[in-house]
Amino acid sequence: MRVILIETNNNGKFGIVVDNFSKENVLNALNRILKIDIDNIIQLSASMSYGIYGIKNNSFTGDLAQCTSYVDTDYQLTFIIEYVTVIK
Repeated sequence: MRVILIETNNNGKFGIVVDNFSKENVLNALNRILKIDIDNIIQLSASMSYGIYGIKNNSFTGDLAQCTSYVDTDYQLTFIIEYVTVIK
């Protein structure tokens, strides 16, 4: 089972199951967690264990993901998504 983890300011960490860590799957999961239109989320970087994402417009109603030390002036918010494989 594959899970992405995101930490939010108000409700702690969220984990959401994805089929795989493709950009499309991660963006759809972020849409479900943060209630953000995926057109406003940009993948800035990705590796085998995490991805760095930026939000072009943070005027959304869901939980605000915690900012990280990764800052890009083109984005109002950047954050890290952890990729986790759960072994049963």
